[in-house]
Amino acid sequence: KEFETLHKCPRCGLSQYKVKDGGGSSDEDVYEKGGPTKVLWYLPIIPRFKRLFANATDAMNLTWHADNRNCDGMLRHPADSPQWKKIDGLFPDFGSEARNLRLGLALDGMNPFGNLSTNHSSWPVLLSIYNLPPWLCMRRKYVILCMMIAGPRQPGNDIDVYLSPLIEDLRILWEEGVDVFDGYHQQSFKLRSMIFCGVYDISDTTILKSKMFSSVAPKFRQHKSLVRKKKAQDIQKLNNVPHLLSRGSYELLVRNFMKSEIKRLKEEAIQSGASEDVVIDLPPPPPRHRLWSMARTKSSGEMTSESAKQVVEKIVSIFFNKKISLPILRFIVEFFIVGYIMNKVYLL
Repeated sequence: KEFETLHKCPRCGLSQYKVKDGGGSSDEDVYEKGGPTKVLWYLPIIPRFKRLFANATDAMNLTWHADNRNCDGMLRHPADSPQWKKIDGLFPDFGSEARNLRLGLALDGMNPFGNLSTNHSSWPVLLSIYNLPPWLCMRRKYVILCMMIAGPRQPGNDIDVYLSPLIEDLRILWEEGVDVFDGYHQQSFKLRSMIFCGVYDISDTTILKSKMFSSVAPKFRQHKSLVRKKKAQDIQKLNNVPHLLSRGSYELLVRNFMKSEIKRLKEEAIQSGASEDVVIDLPPPPPRHRLWSMARTKSSGEMTSESAKQVVEKIVSIFFNKKISLPILRFIVEFFIVGYIMNKVYLL
């Protein structure tokens, strides 16, 4: 508002009007004539909220979530969500008035010409009112087009500049409130509103979050990073399966084992006098109990946990027992591995 009479950007000095291609003079009249460089249409939301409450039917529907909603524990409406109840607990002054509006902000780029070959992006900004019943929330009548950011280019990281008129009205509605007449109860009250949630795709989320988090105190960001790092360390302590197994499963272990075995056999053949082009027969794949042991062995040679070490030692001792037949041996190995997975390792 303080810059409405200016013809230049107070920060960079560029004209707010289009300059003709091919140069032109730098006289002052160049900055005061011509079409605007970028156009933003803003439709104020406060007068529209006043007109909604002036209608008795609409005013009654705007309190449906508090008067006529079925509260049986089922999630049918945003008012049944934990977020709605948490807001009521954090801001009791706001939650105590059922007529206070909870809004959903939605924005995305669109091509108004319907031609995919045309590179043009206009951005409508919509507000939906979640106080209404579910069958009215998304009706065209109650979805408010509050802003249209003209193309041909998307706003990108400068979207906060375009949203400033909307943010200013939302700030007034949240901090101060606006006197509104309720046509259903035939009385005036102080209307407040808040952004309950946002609906946009991943690229828009990145843009909006970067703008929101850019104003967060650096001390809080450092604390958040420290908490995440500490939580990751605590999870890693409880993780008995190494990163190699979690990323590539047993197939990666088999491939690494086969590569190392082929390399070892080839080196032995070369040392015995064979040529470097010798063809090595593929060795047999390792048995499952060996893969299981390899997956839980660190690079230093230690086991990832004491329980895994006990299982491996028991399996090795069983393999040295020549009296056990192969089917029974497989059954015993499977028993110990499954018992380890179920945290029920029994030592014989």
